[in-house]
Amino acid sequence: MRSTCCQSSDIRKNAFMNRIIGKLSFLLPYCVVAVVVIAAWPICQAARGEEAARKDREKTEVVRRLIEGLGNKDVKMKGWIDSSRPYLIIPKTFDWELQKHIGENVEKLVAMGMDAFPELIAHLDDQRFCGYWETAEVGPIHVGPICEEIMERQVEPFHYDVHAPIIIAWVPQTLPRGKKTDWEAWWKKNKDKSLRELQIEAGEASIRILKHAKQPNAIDEDFDSWRARQIKGLERMVGKLKRSKRPMPARSGQDLHLLRQDYVQRVGGEDRYYFVSP
Repeated sequence: MRSTCCQSSDIRKNAFMNRIIGKLSFLLPYCVVAVVVIAAWPICQAARGEEAARKDREKTEVVRRLIEGLGNKDVKMKGWIDSSRPYLIIPKTFDWELQKHIGENVEKLVAMGMDAFPELIAHLDDQRFCGYWETAEVGPIHVGPICEEIMERQVEPFHYDVHAPIIIAWVPQTLPRGKKTDWEAWWKKNKDKSLRELQIEAGEASIRILKHAKQPNAIDEDFDSWRARQIKGLERMVGKLKRSKRPMPARSGQDLHLLRQDYVQRVGGEDRYYFVSP
């Protein structure tokens, strides 16, 4: 009798379990998918990491090629002063097409933003000849200073009066100047910040410097009035940056003030570039 009861109990238990299994059987495909996803997750993450690393390597290589393209043929030009009009005598061997290409490379490097900063900093001591400025007081320029200016124009765009509500004749500079080691230390400290954050910090630092600055030689007018205008303009720009959530655009390579062929004049059998218009 007891055996029969046990058998009946087992049958009921089996029937109950079968009903439970039957009701839960629809979950089986989801369980299989979950197991597959869990097993594949590390592989997918590793693949994503490899893909990101590959893209970073490709981007770095593009930056390196652009910087390599900043070098020009080292052509020595003679400078002359003629009736208070300084000019350069341009030799026939000067490569104008390459000079134009340099400006295009600068524009592309500016467009790459902070992604180009590590390689730009690495080339700050690059002494290859790049070209000549349009200004008489500055001689030939090399690749290193061009790399520095590309970064300056992005972090301190207000220094170049980019989309500014005022004309800023002189603004204190807040970045390292000339020393590669100082730039490396700056980048180590700031590489995780956004360009907008760096611009805000530079603008606020310029305001602090201006408030305690002594009159520079470049300012002929009443310094206190001039300083008040500059601070007001900088405060407007910093406020706009904070509201916009986007960085202020920097000027491109077309505004680097490198020597331009369309300004060259043929005088006395020579190609002359006049720094001061007649």
